[in-house]
Amino acid sequence: MAADSGTFRHNPGTLKQQNKVHKHGKHKTKGQMDRETKGRVNIKVLTKKSKHVQRKNDRRYQAQQLRKQKREEVLAKKRNRGGHGTPPYFVVIVALDKTVDTKAVMDLLKTCDETLVVDEQNEQGIQHITVPRFKQRLSFYCPPCGDLYALLDAAKIADCLLCVLSTDRGIDDYGEQCLSCLFGQGLPSVTLALQGLKTLPQKKQHEVRKFVQKKLEKRFPSEKFHSLDSIQDAVLVMRQITSHKLRPIYYRECRPHLVAEKINFEVENSDSMTGTLKLTGYLRGCVLSVNGLVHLPGWGNFQMLQIDASEDPHPLNSKNKPRKKITESQDVEMDSRDEAGAGDKVRILERADPSCQQSLQSEVVPDLMDGEQTWPTEEELAQAEAEIHATKKIVKRVPKGTSEYQAAWICDSEDEWELE
Repeated sequence: MAADSGTFRHNPGTLKQQNKVHKHGKHKTKGQMDRETKGRVNIKVLTKKSKHVQRKNDRRYQAQQLRKQKREEVLAKKRNRGGHGTPPYFVVIVALDKTVDTKAVMDLLKTCDETLVVDEQNEQGIQHITVPRFKQRLSFYCPPCGDLYALLDAAKIADCLLCVLSTDRGIDDYGEQCLSCLFGQGLPSVTLALQGLKTLPQKKQHEVRKFVQKKLEKRFPSEKFHSLDSIQDAVLVMRQITSHKLRPIYYRECRPHLVAEKINFEVENSDSMTGTLKLTGYLRGCVLSVNGLVHLPGWGNFQMLQIDASEDPHPLNSKNKPRKKITESQDVEMDSRDEAGAGDKVRILERADPSCQQSLQSEVVPDLMDGEQTWPTEEELAQAEAEIHATKKIVKRVPKGTSEYQAAWICDSEDEWELE
């Protein structure tokens, strides 16, 4: 029995399942074609567009490169603000209610950290603050309350708007008007803050938060506000300003712009009061050409003489240049004289080329002799009238009831003409 069981073999019956053979269409796979061609490319494939013959790995690699390129562009744009060798963040403090005290907000931001380096406010009202804790630099500006045009001009070049609300009404009518104009002009990145929340009782704070959040749902549905009453709140606001995403404004990104922090006019001719205007500030936007024109709001377009580069008056690293903190006991005039006498190093970057400089003429001057057309004289008019009377009028005999249009189609004959 053991020998018989070892030699037993199953014989399939007539009802065994027969699977169909896979019909591949007698075509070659991509791997088999690559092995046979050995890198050679058909002329028909070579002439086609590359996007039609891209393999799956090629498309994946291309998408990866595009993601990397866009990520690098965003990071480069973010690094171009506030760091070393770049202009500081320009922040405009906007009071959306007339009861908001912008001076108290500015004082709280200046004293929120012991390591802050606060410079003296310049003539234009710009306050520079260096934050070594975040390795960032900021420039704050408070436009006059009630001056809508000053606010719009400041918002044109602002990197961020610090909108401060009140606990009474949140946003009053003037604040609504300011927001409407800012949305129409182009709104940069916004940080919202609420002043006076910590001074209210604990039970009322929750009601005020819900009221203010409901006010902001129409204008800023995805933004959250911060309370701005203590030093810890000011630190959070500073961190939010320096770390949030910059909203692009396309009409501003394609043009260079500068906020003048120092203005000096050197008179060359006292009779005509002409001279050279020197403007000092941080250049933002794209590259500025010395051969182009500069537009001064309210004054017009002007040509440039040269572009200079001086040392950064507000460096990020305070070790490179010692700072002088002005106290109440010191004399401000003596400090300004010492700084002026020190003499910053100025490098000439570019001088204007008269042959390549853009002209100030923006409109075409019409040529008075181009397409000349004069009014006829009295003699010419009299001669024309005489020629009209001299010609004889020809009358054509036509059947009764014939219109002028039908008479024009009647053949001419000598018998049908009559001269008057």
